[in-house]
Amino acid sequence: MKARVLLIDPPFQVFFEQSHNQFPLGLGYLAASLEKNGIETLILNADYSPTIKSVVSEKQMIDKYEDYINAIKTHDHPSFKEIRAIIEDYNPTIVGVTVRTPKYMSALIVASVVKSVNKNISVVFGGVHPTLLPEIVIKNENVDFVVRGEGEITIVELVKGLVNDIENVKSITYKRNDTIIHNPDRELIHDMDSIPFPARHLMIKKTDDPNYYNIIFATRGCPHNCTFCASKNIWTRQVRFRSPKNVVDEIEFVKNKYKCNIFNFIDDSFVVNPKYTIQICDEINRRKLKIKWVCETPASSVTDDLIKQMKAAGCYSLMFGVESGNAEILKKVNKSSTKEEMILAAALVKKYKLRLTCAFMIGFPWDTRDTIRETVEFMKELDPDLAGISITIPYPGTELYNTYIEEGCFNKEEDIDYTYFNQINPRMFNRNIEEEDQIKIVANIVKIFNNHNRLKLIKGLFNNPRLYFNLLIGNKNIGVKLLINMLRYLIR
Repeated sequence: MKARVLLIDPPFQVFFEQSHNQFPLGLGYLAASLEKNGIETLILNADYSPTIKSVVSEKQMIDKYEDYINAIKTHDHPSFKEIRAIIEDYNPTIVGVTVRTPKYMSALIVASVVKSVNKNISVVFGGVHPTLLPEIVIKNENVDFVVRGEGEITIVELVKGLVNDIENVKSITYKRNDTIIHNPDRELIHDMDSIPFPARHLMIKKTDDPNYYNIIFATRGCPHNCTFCASKNIWTRQVRFRSPKNVVDEIEFVKNKYKCNIFNFIDDSFVVNPKYTIQICDEINRRKLKIKWVCETPASSVTDDLIKQMKAAGCYSLMFGVESGNAEILKKVNKSSTKEEMILAAALVKKYKLRLTCAFMIGFPWDTRDTIRETVEFMKELDPDLAGISITIPYPGTELYNTYIEEGCFNKEEDIDYTYFNQINPRMFNRNIEEEDQIKIVANIVKIFNNHNRLKLIKGLFNNPRLYFNLLIGNKNIGVKLLINMLRYLIR
C-alpha cells in the first residue's frame, strides 16, 4: 500500500478556549521533505479553531485550567472527535505527532484515537519531549516509533523503511519483541539552505489570516546555556545559519503567496551574530520589501547601531527573556544577560521607539515571596509595552529538571504526571511557598501584569498611534479582528 502521511500538532490551547493561530513550522519542514520525495502528506493543526478567539488573558487561561484537566482525564473534547473524523476520512498509513512536554498527555490521547480507528496505522512521535525521553515514550502501547532530534531526513527514511527495512534508519527508537532499540544518532544538517521551505500549503484547516503563516526560522541552535532550556539538547550550542538570501527568499515567497506583511523570527537567539542579522536587514532593504517583523534577543546582544539598522529594515518589536528580577537567581539559571544589561537594552529599544516585550518567570526552586516581589518590581522598572508572566516548568533535558529532582519537588521520570507540566499551571514546583499560597500569589501576579499591559496599550494608542495604525492596515484581512480584540482586552 502506498504511504500516506498525516502530521498532527496535538490540541492544548483549545482546552482553554484559545486558538493557536500559528502555523506548526516543524511539521511544515517535515511535510516539505516528504512532499519533495513524492510521499503524500497533509498537516493538521488540532490546536487551531477558526471559531475560537486567538488571544485571551493569562487569568482566563488559569480559570479554564480544570477544563483542561478534565479533557485530559476523560479524553472527551471536540478536538479529539475532529481528529478521529479526519483520520477516518484521510485513511493515513502513518501518523506523525509533534510533541512538546505541555502537549505530551494530549499527544498520547491522539495516539490512542489513531489506533482505535485502525491499529495498523504506524504512530510516530517526534519533537523535544520524545527526543529527550525516548525510552519512556516508546513504552506506550500506541507509539510505534520515536524520531529523535532533527527530523527532515529521518522521517523520509522511516516512511520508506517501513516498506523495506528500518534497521538502517538513524535516530529512531522502536520496539521489537518487547525489546527497545535505539538506532544510532544522525548528524545534524549542515547545509541549512538544502532544507525546503515549510509546506504551508499542505494544511488541512485553512485560514484567511495571513499572520498565521508568518513565522520564520533563520537559524538553529543557541550558544547560551540557560538551565531551564532544553534547546542545546536538540540543536546543540553550535548555531547553524541559513544564508540571508535563503531567509529573505522565504519571506518574499510568503509575502507574495499569503499576503503577509508582518513576520515573526522564532529563533532561540536571532541576533546571536549581529553581522548576520545586519546582512538579513540589508537583503530586506535591497529588495525594498515593505514588511514589519519581530524577534527575540538576549539583552546583552543589543547595540545602538544594531537596533538602528534593524528598525530601518522593518523591525518594530523586540522581546527579551528577562526571567527573574533577582540577580542571584539569574546567575543560578546561567542567564547570559545581567539586570544592568537589560536596563540599558530596554532604554535603547525605547530610544528608537520599538515595541518592547519582556518575558518573566516565577516559581524557580530558589524563589521566595521576596524574590518574586523583586521580579514584579523589575518588570515595573523595565516598563515594557508587553510583560509576559509564566510559571517555571522543569522540562526534561534541562539542568533545572535535575535540580528539581535533587530538591525533592518530584520523583524521577517514571512517576511524573506530565499533565501539570505547562506554564499555565496555577501551582508552582516550589517548596519555599505553601501550595495554597502559591495559587494566591500566581493570581495576584497575573493581575498585576494584566493591569500593566492594559495601561501600556492605552498609552501606546495615544503616544505611538502610527505604529498601531500601521499594524492594523498592514494586513487588511485581520485589521478589524485585531482592533476588536484590542478593545475586548481593554474592557476585560
